[in-house]
Amino acid sequence: MADYVNNKEFFAELCIFHEECKLATAAGLERPQISNKIANAIMQVSTRMANSYNFCNYTYKDEMISDAILKCYMKIHGFDPLRSENPFAYVSQIVWNSFLLRIKEEQKESSVKARMIREKMSDEFVQHGVDTDADEGSNAFVEFLKENDAFVDYIELRKENAKTIHPSLKHRNKTPYVKKFVELKEDITEFDLSDFEAV
Repeated sequence: MADYVNNKEFFAELCIFHEECKLATAAGLERPQISNKIANAIMQVSTRMANSYNFCNYTYKDEMISDAILKCYMKIHGFDPLRSENPFAYVSQIVWNSFLLRIKEEQKESSVKARMIREKMSDEFVQHGVDTDADEGSNAFVEFLKENDAFVDYIELRKENAKTIHPSLKHRNKTPYVKKFVELKEDITEFDLSDFEAV
């Protein structure tokens, strides 16, 4: 595996690992460890995807990479060579999903911190256990956190965005809808249903 993951070599290694897993489960043993080539491929996919433009600006990128590697180690035995010959796509999808899961968890934590700062952090909370000489510094710290929105409340943002309708979903025709009534013709001939009844 030269610069990046070679899919054919990766597939060959996973075929060997899949056979070893089959033999181990048939014998009632634990799953074998993955080879160094498989481990290197998983690490390369995780770090390369973390450095892509979708995820490169997150401050918790190291946690994202470690979560992705752990998920891949847990799920690599689920790759079936009979179903697919593209292990790169399999690993990439696991890495992508673990990144999104980590982002959601970090957004929840940021929302909790933002609510704590906005609602429950008062001057008494910060001054508890602090000398009276440092009152101005603690007040300035609380005011700084409240004014600059150090943490974003993503839960409130989602609620606000759910109330607004996206412009693409709004009806473009501004004329009010008027239901048209169609007059029925009076000379409708009646059908004799006795002709259609089963004999």
